[in-house]
Amino acid sequence: MLKYILCAAAALILAGLFTFLTKALFERVPESWLSDYDEEFTGNSGEDRISKRALPVIFTTFALSSFFSFMQYLQYGIKGAVLIACVGLIVYFLVMTYISDLKYTIIPDQFVVAIAVLAIMVIILDLPLGLKLFHSNWLSVLWGALIGFGVFFIIGAIGSLITKKNAFGFGDIKLLTALGLFSGTEGIIIILIISVLIATIHFVALMLMGKLKRGEYKPFGPYICIATIVYISFRSYIVMGVDWYLSLLMGR
Repeated sequence: MLKYILCAAAALILAGLFTFLTKALFERVPESWLSDYDEEFTGNSGEDRISKRALPVIFTTFALSSFFSFMQYLQYGIKGAVLIACVGLIVYFLVMTYISDLKYTIIPDQFVVAIAVLAIMVIILDLPLGLKLFHSNWLSVLWGALIGFGVFFIIGAIGSLITKKNAFGFGDIKLLTALGLFSGTEGIIIILIISVLIATIHFVALMLMGKLKRGEYKPFGPYICIATIVYISFRSYIVMGVDWYLSLLMGR
């Protein structure tokens, strides 16, 4: 019981800190980061970029992801503590990316690069230092990045040929490539499945409520961010469920 109390207390403290940093730093992000190449910033320069009513949602996201990260990774000692710091920062940049893409339909390269750098730190913990939680071997790193890049690049190319519009932004592809580095082969496949499921449910709900018209553009980045945070927070439980389901299919 004491373990749960300490993890919850630490998670609340971290959530408060990350929520404050998200609000403070996102308001100071240069406008050039929130606009496409050679384009003017489309937002209102004088408005708050993050509303006060969004802060409880951001706080809850950080609190839950921190708590379940503590529960899953603290058992691995110092390496686990470093891993918690890495995934915590990845969640932080995912929240920043979510807000940016939802509000300005842009995924800043700076956020993607930060996630990629943190992904490399996770790879070092997993392979040279032997933690092996997200990656079992170097092929997992390679295939994770290739799947993250390739799947949506191909879908986007086909969609663009059919609709004569951009089916997916290149920011989505770059983000998925960085997340593939971080999560490995199994992880990026799970993230893709969860993001598509969440997006489909949301799109159908919006269409039924008359809030989304056929052909209307909605950024996909926020769904990728949500799916990745879900995967990070509940990774061990999701992997256990996938293994159980696959064992049923194979009749083991």
